Amino acid sequence: MHMRICFFGDSFVNGTGDPECLGWAGRICAAARRCGRDLTYYNLGIRRDTAEDIAHRWQDEASARLPADADGRIVFSFGVNDCIIEDGRPRAAPGATLAHAEAMVTDASRRRPTLFIGPPPIADDETNRRIAALSTGLETLSRGLAVPYLDLLSPLRTAEVWRREVAAGDGAHPGPRAMLSWPISSAAGDPGKAGWSRRANGRGFHRPARYGDRTAPRRCECGAGRRSPRDRQGCARRARRDDSRGRKGAGGRPPH
Repeated sequence: MHMRICFFGDSFVNGTGDPECLGWAGRICAAARRCGRDLTYYNLGIRRDTAEDIAHRWQDEASARLPADADGRIVFSFGVNDCIIEDGRPRAAPGATLAHAEAMVTDASRRRPTLFIGPPPIADDETNRRIAALSTGLETLSRGLAVPYLDLLSPLRTAEVWRREVAAGDGAHPGPRAMLSWPISSAAGDPGKAGWSRRANGRGFHRPARYGDRTAPRRCECGAGRRSPRDRQGCARRARRDDSRGRKGAGGRPPH
């Protein structure tokens, strides 16, 4: 069945800094498409958006893209902008951010399978301390609502390619190599199958494995299974089969 995924968030969701204009959301969905998954993704990341900004718009934007008969998913990822200092104070108080997040995640998870992806670090230690405290609060909140949460801050704070590219850029957004180091694709799984099925948690997502967890199965590019030659061949066969079906018209003849 065709799947629709809405990604709500800020400039990190938007993919700011990625010359291919994909960001992590576009990259994991493109990988799933290459493995034969039938899905449409909506990138609803807006630069400078805080939790309050997203809270004001997400319901209308999700309703317009996820009709009642659609197999839909909702992903939230925000928090960095809330922690940025403006006029001598953070743009949002931590309690206000958590309150908005709780309202959004509670409502969204009643409608659709929902996933929360935590905020990443930037090139400022003081801001990162605030992000770390917020990330802990967001993870606790998500667990309390039985919604899977993927912590990005912990692994990316020590990822050399991330630190280097963020520092070389605008101090916040990574370049293309760092974008590939995000522990999202392998941990969140295949948007068309394993990580986003309706069977897990009763909410539609398998709980993401911790980044770097050696006990977690290594996945192929789309996340559909263990990274073995047989699995990679299976993904390739599915992609060729679906591509062949798309090229052929009725009776197996190529369309004009």
